[in-house]
Amino acid sequence: MARVEYLAKIPIDLKDLITETVRIVRRKPANHGTALKRELEHDLPDVARDPVAAQLAVLDLLVGGNRPRVPVCDRPRGPLAPPCRTDEA
Repeated sequence: MARVEYLAKIPIDLKDLITETVRIVRRKPANHGTALKRELEHDLPDVARDPVAAQLAVLDLLVGGNRPRVPVCDRPRGPLAPPCRTDEA
């Protein structure tokens, strides 16, 4: 297993990374009766990270967000957190 300090950190386009990750998991939500909706800001910054580790982090968020925590009866199943950005550093 690689140590964190040895992972290659290269600039990653977040929109491309998220789009590719959504393509990988697009069938899984449908199999559970949910829908995966992607809403991205137009000006997402590039980040310097290991591409594999970044994609695994996004994948974990997508799969984790697909599991409702409470029973859903009056609305479509799926994550409700809207995208948000803050300018705080």
